Amino acid sequence: MTKALFPILAGLLIATDAFAQPDQPPPPPPPASRAPRPVAPACAADLARLCAGKSLQQECLVQHWTKISSDCQEALARPMHGGGD
Repeated sequence: MTKALFPILAGLLIATDAFAQPDQPPPPPPPASRAPRPVAPACAADLARLCAGKSLQQECLVQHWTKISSDCQEALARPMHGGGD
């Protein structure tokens, strides 16, 4: 009985290998429209005062929401235009 199973198992292995996906390159980075938007010019003074040297400037401003100017709050709350989904 084992001799009868060998050709079947070998055939299954060969068939499975035929459907195997070749190594795929990593997916491309997200499109530029998904990149973080630049912080609004209205926030320049708040950035200098609260977030100097921080790499995630917009996140820093949001963390200090109650301390930033109303102009900066309005600029950050405004939806992005163009290039979005």
